[in-house]
Amino acid sequence: ATSGDDNVAIGRLALGAGTLTGGVNIAIGATAGDAITSGACNIAIGLNALTAATDNCDNIAIGQSALAASVNDGDNNVAIGNTAMGGADVSGANNIAIGSNAADALTSGACNIAMGETAYGAATTGHYNVAIGYNSIGTGVTTGEMNVAMGVSSLAAVTGGNCNVAIGRSAVNALTTGCHNVGIGGAALGGAAVTGNHNVGIGGSAADAITSGACNVAIGKDALGASTTGCMNIAIGLEAMGSAAVACG
Repeated sequence: ATSGDDNVAIGRLALGAGTLTGGVNIAIGATAGDAITSGACNIAIGLNALTAATDNCDNIAIGQSALAASVNDGDNNVAIGNTAMGGADVSGANNIAIGSNAADALTSGACNIAMGETAYGAATTGHYNVAIGYNSIGTGVTTGEMNVAMGVSSLAAVTGGNCNVAIGRSAVNALTTGCHNVGIGGAALGGAAVTGNHNVGIGGSAADAITSGACNVAIGKDALGASTTGCMNIAIGLEAMGSAAVACG
């Protein structure tokens, strides 16, 4: 039964399993949006797209099982791709996931952008993160905020870290709880579990051994390449300070 207005349903049980009172929904595909009751202004295209949603509003789900597990409260989300944002009950709002399994573990996280297969794929409650590229911010159960990752497996393991920037394949890819780090270049700051803060690595494999070290600047391929716990060092040039295991004083 339905009292909702201006809805469009095409496909077996599309918009069809509940008592629909919401309006201006579009569902195309078998069981697309089939649990919606008071939800409004949603678009669901694909098998099981938005299939668990009830009172959700203003969502776009395109692809098989896209946004499929979000039961209620999740509004203004965009999920495009097979199981994009589709593996967990999304209650967060204003998220964008494009790519197969992108942001598919997200729950209460809000205002995130994930583009690429498995991008932001294990994150749950993080906010204001941007992950672009296959598996970027992809394996850590991310609760941190305001991280930016661009490149395959960049910032892949981040958990509680905040305000990090990783650009390049595997840049800062093992960082867990470090904050305010910048890695630009393939594997820059990328070889160890970074817990230190305020490090900058620019260049292929620059500062790639840093763990708890802090406030270091490494510019150039393999610059500061062996330092793990060193602090307040500046290395500029090819392999500058590249073989010294520098430690804090």
